Amino acid sequence: MDKFLCVMAGFDDQTEKFLHSLQDKLYSKGFVGKQTKNIPIHITLGMLTCEKEAELVDFLKETVLSMKPFQVEFHHIGIFAGGEVLFVAPDINGYMLELKELFENSAGWTPHVTMLIDDAEIILEAERIVLSEFKEFVGRVEKIYLYEFFPSRYIGCYMLKQLPND
Repeated sequence: MDKFLCVMAGFDDQTEKFLHSLQDKLYSKGFVGKQTKNIPIHITLGMLTCEKEAELVDFLKETVLSMKPFQVEFHHIGIFAGGEVLFVAPDINGYMLELKELFENSAGWTPHVTMLIDDAEIILEAERIVLSEFKEFVGRVEKIYLYEFFPSRYIGCYMLKQLPND
């Protein structure tokens, strides 16, 4: 597989903590999965070619200065077709679509936080655990991460503009 850049939306500390707790519950029950480990909890916004790294870093530095953090409401969990990806999903809102459209077209996109990638029968077992622990909540997107894959290489984290009283 060729290397690529991945732009990801990151969350405030409280949202990260809750989402990590869901994933950690799976790990504590023996689930391992095939998902990339040791990267932040995130929503993928786009994948681009590595040749665009310098241009993308400049774009992120400029863009985040003009975008404010925004709330996301998490109301559901899901499994993608094929049954190999278990996720927690926020509702789509205008802020999220605006952010997504900066990197890739949003047609057909499902914003999600991956909890586990594995064989379908394992995902069905894991779903019960996440379902028993999940509760609706409001989170906040506060940053954009940039990574190169594979192997994973951290490039940067760009904080969305914090305004007084945010």
